[in-house]
Amino acid sequence: MRPALLLGLLLIACRPSSSQQASGQTAAPAQPLPSTPVAASPAAAGASGGTRIRMDAKQTECVERWLQGHGLDAYGNPEGTMYAGGTPTFDEATGKSVDRWTLVARNRPEALQSCAVAIPP
Repeated sequence: MRPALLLGLLLIACRPSSSQQASGQTAAPAQPLPSTPVAASPAAAGASGGTRIRMDAKQTECVERWLQGHGLDAYGNPEGTMYAGGTPTFDEATGKSVDRWTLVARNRPEALQSCAVAIPP
């Protein structure tokens, strides 16, 4: 198909109908999609609605031992995991921080559950 003909067909197909032109209606501009999924940002996913996970010293020690015993880092990811910016607790895209235990709850809820830590909804 000739490029000029194809361009003409596209312009006709995208033009508002005469009834929309007469009433002043036009199609709403498309909203751009976020560049990353919302759940990908640490501050947006999991139990980050401002509710912090409360743990006593005994529970903290228990979870730390559980993570270490399973070859995981302090955030519940495999040992040696590299993080942009040095830590997964700060989301550079939003400028917000998330509690370390919230990340552990999201990555390894079984670590907290095995140490009788209450995980908020």
